[in-house]
This record gives sequence, C-alpha cells and structure tokens, in this order.
Amino acid sequence: GKMDGPIYFPSTYAFALENNWPLTQAMVNHLHDDTVPVVDPNDVHKSVNQFHFDTFRLNNYLDKLARNRGVLFVEGEITNINRNTNNGFIESVVTKTKEIIAADFFIDASGFKRVLMSGLLDNDEFISFSDYLPCDSAAVFQTKLDESGKIHPYTKAQCMPNGWMWEIPTQYRKGNGYVFASAFCSDDQAVREISLAHKKDIVPAKVIKYKTGYYKHGIAYNCVAIGLSSSFVEPLEATSIGASIQQSRMLASLLPTFNSSTKAQVMQFQKQHHSLMENILTMIALHYVSDRDDTEMWRNQQRAPKPALLEYLLSLWQERCPEQYDVPHFGYEMFHSAHLWHVAQGQGVLSPAMAAIQLDAYQSRSIAARYFAQLRSNTIQQTRVPHAAIFKTR
Repeated sequence: GKMDGPIYFPSTYAFALENNWPLTQAMVNHLHDDTVPVVDPNDVHKSVNQFHFDTFRLNNYLDKLARNRGVLFVEGEITNINRNTNNGFIESVVTKTKEIIAADFFIDASGFKRVLMSGLLDNDEFISFSDYLPCDSAAVFQTKLDESGKIHPYTKAQCMPNGWMWEIPTQYRKGNGYVFASAFCSDDQAVREISLAHKKDIVPAKVIKYKTGYYKHGIAYNCVAIGLSSSFVEPLEATSIGASIQQSRMLASLLPTFNSSTKAQVMQFQKQHHSLMENILTMIALHYVSDRDDTEMWRNQQRAPKPALLEYLLSLWQERCPEQYDVPHFGYEMFHSAHLWHVAQGQGVLSPAMAAIQLDAYQSRSIAARYFAQLRSNTIQQTRVPHAAIFKTR
C-alpha cells in the first residue's frame, strides 16, 4: 500500500496499535514464528524478506563489475598529499613506492584512519553522540547454525545487561556481536555475559572499540569522506552501510558540475549530511528508551539526555499518532515516521488511546480492519517455502 493520506498511514498502523498487535507481526505473516515459511519462491525480491550478503563475495562482485567498466585499481599506501597552493585542493597523492596519482576529485574511504581528510583539516570537529548512546565496544564472535538446518528470516537484536547483542544468520554460520558500554562493563565482563546468554563458553574473535558520532565536514576542498571516515554510530539497524550508500548518492549529485568555485552545493552536501546523521541518531537513540533498571548502565540511560529531535517526537506522539511528515526530510534520510513507529511501539512510547480517537475521527477503523483481513488472505494463498530452502533452489 502507498503511504499517503490519513487512510493508509497512519490509520492501518493505528488499528494495529489500538489492538496491541506488534506491527511487524500484523503486516508480515508472523515473522517471529519459525514454523511459518516466509519466502515466496516465485517472487523472492518482492517478498518482505531481507537477505544478508557475504561481504567478501559482494566485494569480489563489485570489483569485477568496476574492472569491466574500465576502473583502474592501484594498490598502495599513501604517504604524501600534494595540494594546490592557491585553493588547497588535492592535486595528487604519493604512495610508499613513490607512485604519483593525480586526479580532479578524491574520495576518502580509508575508514577510521581518515588518510586524506585528516591531512586536509587540522582539527575537523567530531560531533559525538556519546551523551545519548552509551555503547563504544563490540565483542564479535561466530556460532554454528541450528542443528535442524533452519535459518531464521530475521536478525536478532537482544537487550543485554550493558548493551545489546546481535545474531545474523547466513547460510553457513551465525555472525554475532555484543555491543556494550565500556564505562559500565569490562571486556572480560562482556565475555562472561555472552557466555551466560549462550549457555556455553564463548571466546570472541576480537573486541572492537569505536567512537559514536560524525565529523562535521563530510566534504573539504575536492575530497569527500564516505563510510567510516565520515561517521559511525553503532551496529544497530545497519546504519553504517546505509550512510555509505546515501553519501555516495549525495556525491553523485555533486560530482557532474563540481569545480574549484563550487560553494552552494558544498553547503547543501553538509546540510544533507547533518540531517542524515541526526535522523540516524534519532532512530538508534529510540532503541535506548527503556524502562529497564536492573543494571547501572540502564538506570543511567533513563537519566541520560535524549537527542532534541527524539525528545520532540516523543512529546508529539503522546498527543497523536506519528504522521508521515513528522520527521525532517532532505531526501537522503534513512528513516521515516513509519520506521520509527515500529520501534516506538515496541518501546511502549505510543498511545493506543490516541490511536482510538483518530480511528473514530477518520471513521477508518473498518477500512483498516478490511486491509488486515485482505493481507491475511493474500498471505495464506501464497506459495511459501522456509528461508533455508530458497538458497538451495538458486
């Protein structure tokens, strides 16, 4: 259904809220229930399932695609940056083996090292999210697939005493990680909590430390930071991959007409980037709105400030249901009102009473009820196979 006007959104969502149906469950054929097969084999991409890519195979695929399109790959470690003395633009970079690579425009995708951006800006301001998001560490480990060979059609994000734990099923194994707050939990304590949760001793492959937030200048001179060199929030909701894709789209808008006198477009890039990051922060911080008070971290989180936009939306949504235009929109944000609704309902911060009033006012209860009935009967009629089986047929 299209998300326009009061009839589809928010009325169908309001109907689910009034009836206390978790949205995903109401919309998507009981995803939580592993006994219900969920993939329509004739229509894999239109079905609601999300597939996790094998990173290495995806990289190989993209590498091949780029080479076929004439992209030249030069491997090397950058030791020097040559800049134009008049306007500060990068003219070329020099590698360890003294190779000089000249270009009109540069992309810094060197991760946390920020090889180019850190050379261009002495002290680019880092806008930290650590006041709102307590976690700064991730202990990463793998586990075996279920003996039955079943693959869950979802990613698990499970609340833990000092953060949360992910479980991502792939065809051959499960990828896991415990994202925790080092101020409240040592690495050893984190490993103990993982082992307890899994009922067996777990030895993590590594513990990654990170800073949550973004650099104010996503662009400087003739260089754009994409991916980890520009920002990192935390592993929830795949925002790092999402942000990299959105930054690439923003770059594609800028590149065709970019030259040494481009100014307004640079400002537009900054604005879009700021809004993208504020949007991500709002979504992730919403996950931390919790009534949990059994550990110091969660008690502290209840007292911690909330990002301004989230604070505002939570007040608004006490007075009425979320609506399409509540979330500021420059066009590159990852999350809309409907996405936030899913999490907000789970966190208990939406009002079923307001949903009832709105359904009465719009006289849309019967339309919404009909929509869900239709959804159910469509679902029952579709051919369905278990998640694991779909991979074997491809």
